[in-house]
Amino acid sequence: MLASVLVVIITTLQWTFLKETIRHFRTTGALIPSSARLARKATEQIRGESVLLVGCGTGAILSAILDRDDLKVVDVVEINENFVRYCSDKYKDARGGITRFFYGDFLKFQFLLKYDTIITTVPHKNLPNSVVKKLCWKYREYGKRILMFEYYIPFFPAEGIIENIFNDASKTEFIRIFLNIPPIRLRVMDI
Repeated sequence: MLASVLVVIITTLQWTFLKETIRHFRTTGALIPSSARLARKATEQIRGESVLLVGCGTGAILSAILDRDDLKVVDVVEINENFVRYCSDKYKDARGGITRFFYGDFLKFQFLLKYDTIITTVPHKNLPNSVVKKLCWKYREYGKRILMFEYYIPFFPAEGIIENIFNDASKTEFIRIFLNIPPIRLRVMDI
């Protein structure tokens, strides 16, 4: 019985995500939520006490972020209203309410602090180069460490724009996570 309930929950979560992918593929990019392995690998790279998550989806990465005890500020910006509603309902009281949710286009927000870590799940490869460029400059403006999810499409490199904007990063590292659909290359940059 418990297994049946668990399968229904997982299926419902995946269906919620898939519906939003179909409606808003350009800003969602994946077919199912991020894997637990990806969430763990990404959150292992967090440095400092403040995190900005750009794109929360149904909360796979957010859940892993909130599992950390060392964070004091977790802000979330999501362009998809249904994802914001889902995650804010599910996580609003987690860890004493340290999470703030913002609905809208990340490029239109002004932040009052420079975050220790920005994690961006934005599907950059689905976006025009001009938008990717603006996003990267904004990550650079508001983050000290940037973690970028890049869907691993070997014959579709989006390197040029990103590398030009972050060419003076003191550290750039790539972590490949193949056990995710689609596979991800996590770009880790210290500014």
